[in-house]
Amino acid sequence: MSWPEPLRSWINPAPDSGSELVCWARGRTWWLRLPLLLASAWLLLAWCGDVARATWFDGIDLGIHEAGHLLTSAFPALVCAAAGSLAQCLAPLAAVAVFLRQRDFAAIGFCLTWLAANLFSVAVYAADATEMALPLVTVGGGEATHDWNFILDSLGLLGHEDLIAGLLRLLAFVSAIAGVLWTAWVLRVMARVNA
Repeated sequence: MSWPEPLRSWINPAPDSGSELVCWARGRTWWLRLPLLLASAWLLLAWCGDVARATWFDGIDLGIHEAGHLLTSAFPALVCAAAGSLAQCLAPLAAVAVFLRQRDFAAIGFCLTWLAANLFSVAVYAADATEMALPLVTVGGGEATHDWNFILDSLGLLGHEDLIAGLLRLLAFVSAIAGVLWTAWVLRVMARVNA
């Protein structure tokens, strides 16, 4: 199969090209970043067997989720309820922006895996909207509110949580696959440039 020239040079840039990725890759050791690829691939395979699987991201993601609620506590209740899940999904995207600015191309793929972990976590929470069986956490004490029960009930979507959770899981798989493919591609370019 022959790719069109612009696409071919992007997928497989020549080591002497002046592309940003090639310039960044020069002098960098690809195998030092191999653990990022292996961790992302391992998580992707693990999620294929169990989308509710706990990950090493869970602790920080819970903190970011709760911070989203705290930062929006003065806003209407619906905004505050949605801010937790939104914050935990925006954090990896903010990290992507930081790594793009720093031109650390290998780290971007791992951030996509982190985004996938958050999307799977939010999907589990959303799927529990009617049953409300998950243990809840609240900052500052008081009665914990099930965010997704409140959100979906407020929007008249309670009962559609399986569809919403399914869409979130689909996005999570897309993000996880993109993270693995991106990291593998960047490492390949690094290896080729420094051969």
